[in-house]
Amino acid sequence: MFSTRKRRQAFTGALAVGAIVALAGCTGGVVDSGGGGEGDEQTWNITEVSVAAPTSVMRPWHDWYLDQVEERTDGRITFTRTEPNEICGILDAGECLFDGRAQFLTQVPNYQPSSFASLSMPEIVFGSDNLAAASAAVYDVNKNNPDALAYLEEQGLHHVSTLPVGRVVIGTSQPAESVADLNGEAVRASGVLVTQDLEAVGASIVNVGAQEAYQAVQTGLATSVAGAMDFPVVFKIGELLPYWSDPGLGNYSEFSMFWDLDTWNEFPDDIKQTLTEIEEEINGGVGADLLYDASFEQCTALAEMANVESLTTWSEDATQEWYDMVGETNDENWVSLAGDHGLENADGVLTDYRAAVEKYEGEHPDYVDAVIECAESGFEEARS
Repeated sequence: MFSTRKRRQAFTGALAVGAIVALAGCTGGVVDSGGGGEGDEQTWNITEVSVAAPTSVMRPWHDWYLDQVEERTDGRITFTRTEPNEICGILDAGECLFDGRAQFLTQVPNYQPSSFASLSMPEIVFGSDNLAAASAAVYDVNKNNPDALAYLEEQGLHHVSTLPVGRVVIGTSQPAESVADLNGEAVRASGVLVTQDLEAVGASIVNVGAQEAYQAVQTGLATSVAGAMDFPVVFKIGELLPYWSDPGLGNYSEFSMFWDLDTWNEFPDDIKQTLTEIEEEINGGVGADLLYDASFEQCTALAEMANVESLTTWSEDATQEWYDMVGETNDENWVSLAGDHGLENADGVLTDYRAAVEKYEGEHPDYVDAVIECAESGFEEARS
């Protein structure tokens, strides 16, 4: 049974004929290399597309899941792994899943908000800094809230995991300590809510992907960059912008992993059970722990960059000034945007998410975002 989205995007004419010939002997675009004889077990080779750069803080989470699937299915599922921009551009990587070129996807929901509206709650700024709780809450809501489930089915998606990237840091050419210092800056950033909040303090937005951020700064298209902890190191932006600060906005964005729903539905029950067990582990704290370790490694690497002068935290008064300008409208804006992108009862989905975050904060009481520890002490300790 094909989803509504798949029916909308079905190939037509000669292209459809070619696709059918090319996929002869395959099931739903997934290579079936077994199950032909008595006692044989069916196997699948899955094409995956990912926007997680090889040295990104999100890559350990991504790789852990793929590795665990291959290992714990005893090789019945294997992945043909691709790098960002290899078969789809990062800003529209979801199209590789929707048109059948891939069966597994790792994407930043705010790169394609009309397709992933039920996953982006963690990027509502001034939210929880407990990334373990936020990850578990997104998984919970997209498993149990009927409106979120209906939305995912309409998109043709089975949600695996969503992991927030951590607190937003901003790189500038001069020290930035308050909203006044961002007025007039051309800031490379993504995500509707954080970009709206930047515009509210007088910044303009440069909307390019993370991999294009270095060139945007180098050419003068952007004068500042907002992103996750790995931005100055992985994308080498610390070579260009020496001053980095945590303004207190909270989590910047998130990455999500998905199976193509038709592919997921084809798996037998024993495979689904194994995959669900892996999902529960990665959303139960494993993913957040992997992110913490990777982020703290980036803290040390940032401190070792010759051009980087500092990583600082804004004062509480400076953060409060920004909150007073935008904080009361962020929930409302998310609900409106998610509704515009087809999520029914978005207000109810957000309410369930908030309740789930509170629940999982109780289960992960000691989690601290690595950005907080880096800015407070880790950066200077690495330099000493």
